[in-house]
Amino acid sequence: MIALWLAAAQAHVPILYVFGPEDDWCGFLSQTVEIDGALFYPGDVVILEPGEYSRCAVWALYTDTDTEFTVIQASDPDDPPRFVHDGGPEPMLDIMGTHIQVFDLAFESVPAGATGLRVHDIDHAWFRFAEFTGIAGTGMRVEGAASDLWVLDDRFETEAGGVGLQLGCEGCAQNVRVRDDLVLGAGTGIVSAPGAVVEITDVVFGGPGDGVQVWGGPDTSFLTGNLFVDVGAALEVHGGPLVVRNNLVRATGTAISASDDGTASFERVRVLGNSFAGGAVELGAVTGAGFEVADNAGVSGGGAGNVPCDGACWRDPAMNDFYPAAGSPLLGAGEGTTDDALFEDFCGQERVEPRTAGAIQFVGDIGWDPLTVGFKSDFQCSIVGPPGKDTGFQETDDEAPKCGCAQAGDASFGGRALGIGLFLGFLVRRRSASTAAASHSPDAGVPAQPHG
Repeated sequence: MIALWLAAAQAHVPILYVFGPEDDWCGFLSQTVEIDGALFYPGDVVILEPGEYSRCAVWALYTDTDTEFTVIQASDPDDPPRFVHDGGPEPMLDIMGTHIQVFDLAFESVPAGATGLRVHDIDHAWFRFAEFTGIAGTGMRVEGAASDLWVLDDRFETEAGGVGLQLGCEGCAQNVRVRDDLVLGAGTGIVSAPGAVVEITDVVFGGPGDGVQVWGGPDTSFLTGNLFVDVGAALEVHGGPLVVRNNLVRATGTAISASDDGTASFERVRVLGNSFAGGAVELGAVTGAGFEVADNAGVSGGGAGNVPCDGACWRDPAMNDFYPAAGSPLLGAGEGTTDDALFEDFCGQERVEPRTAGAIQFVGDIGWDPLTVGFKSDFQCSIVGPPGKDTGFQETDDEAPKCGCAQAGDASFGGRALGIGLFLGFLVRRRSASTAAASHSPDAGVPAQPHG
């Protein structure tokens, strides 16, 4: 490992490799010796062609510079490499290391007790445009320490008993951002267990399964601007510190619940500016210090600015039209917070006086079209990411990751080295043209598109 790390720190020119399902790409990444005249360095780029791939453990990919990233990428985002479970106990893909970018992979039919993608002891990494389908086990699991980990633009489809994304572990620190993902199915979308500090932003959940379960970590977690449609239990809060704000919820079970069992701290748990258009709101049993409930629609009592709703608050919530109705009791009922925690609404609009209670600021009678159960970046009203203002999330890096860009190379191992022009053609492509409506701005605190 030391030899591999030191080699990467030298003036290494990144090389791009292309592999097919019949090639031993996994063995190549795991090598620390020269093979056929080539040695894989962290910072090189691996392109996987369409087809079915068996399980792989990619460990010890370490670099000591923020300008080199190991990249694993599909050659064709519309026909991604498919990782199919072999029936064993190990994950389909297992990754450990630093400065890693993974794009456009598919994980199919994850059985109960199994995991599709496991990442552990990871730093400066992002996983984007992945598709997890048939999840009866766990789609993606984060174990061990994790710092500056991004989970972006991914699709999770769970079955009963399955979990889309599992975070957190006892005794380890995790700092994870989950943004603009789509979570569907009959299982549980995201579980953030004790130890994880997480930002879940602009994620869309579609039922009939459950949404998010949060236990809290050493620093404040944020659940911001998410949409829950026909889910069972949308938001389960088991501890803090935590801010739940600007979420739209239509649940068949509980819209939000906070269970204080005496073991989890509810210090600085804040529920602010959400719209609960369906499902029970169960917050009365919490007595923790600093527990705040304010400016919510569909909440009786509690703090300032809460408005109970009897169906007259929104235009047509049954059809996902959560825009405030003309004459709604929400208009002008919001009181804001002393620390300006509600500086924007679900759509990314600035909240202005007179403030609207709930998740969407009223800006006129026309408003926005009904929402769909799809990626939020495609919504008419959406400005994905905060509009140039700090979210309050604990940052551990000054800027978003830069991509690892390959130069023309001449090495291969069951694959082919390609020139920089072809590499750029591969790396800048998104999942498909239909989902390329809005790119994320690095100024908004979200990693930019892959670039050369």
